[in-house]
Amino acid sequence: MVPLAPLEAGREYPKGTAHVSTTALPTDATGPAVRSLLSDPRANVSSDSLSDADRENLFRGLKTTLERTENCDEARGKWDVIEAALMRNPGMTRNLLRLQNMGAELVVTDIDDQNVEFADAAINHNIPKQENALARLAEVERDNAIEQILQPLEPDQRASPMQWILSRLLRPDNTEGLNWVEAMVFAVAHGGTLISYDAYDAMAKKNPSIFENLTWNWYLANLSGVMASGTATGGSRYVDGVSVGEVSAGYRSGDQGARVVVRVPLAA
Repeated sequence: MVPLAPLEAGREYPKGTAHVSTTALPTDATGPAVRSLLSDPRANVSSDSLSDADRENLFRGLKTTLERTENCDEARGKWDVIEAALMRNPGMTRNLLRLQNMGAELVVTDIDDQNVEFADAAINHNIPKQENALARLAEVERDNAIEQILQPLEPDQRASPMQWILSRLLRPDNTEGLNWVEAMVFAVAHGGTLISYDAYDAMAKKNPSIFENLTWNWYLANLSGVMASGTATGGSRYVDGVSVGEVSAGYRSGDQGARVVVRVPLAA
């Protein structure tokens, strides 16, 4: 996977405006660093096992969403492998349940000899639930998420990005929606990361019957690039794929949320 093309430095957009690009963007902006973040078993997860009832609820939901056309072909007939991986990774399993309880409809977008990757294929987000979950993160969860986001940087280069992130996590009263930083922290705190443009576009094209026009998803991007330009990309789902919009990374609107990808190791 290759980095996102650089965004236009200093470009700002008024509230409610998105610049739609006709150019397909590459998948992921940090390469191995993001792949490491996706599969890092320390990525802000609880090590406690789910109760039998919670596990049953999660597995029931996953079995249902495994019937959706957005799943990769390799996932067909692999429930036993997926279930075994989830049983060996209780912390990641708890995160999937947390996402599912907030309305995520988790499909398998990739599975190989090492990992199974889940992505949220819900038509629209429950933005208030995501806002509440972000607000209720324990300080240690938030700090661990920020540490994971900063991991690609050298330790002596993290102070300024840390302050940049913290400043964009400050939410005035009556604020609605998530900005790019909040969406990224939300995703990492739930054991994953934001979906990339390419991954979401591929998912959408597998099921062209769905048209989404109520929520807008932030896309995965390189932290340094977002800081330099001040902007990040996102978009919505349409029958022929997904759109690409470019707005200020600190901008919030009531329709903006996080579409999360979680990678679970097949081995313990």
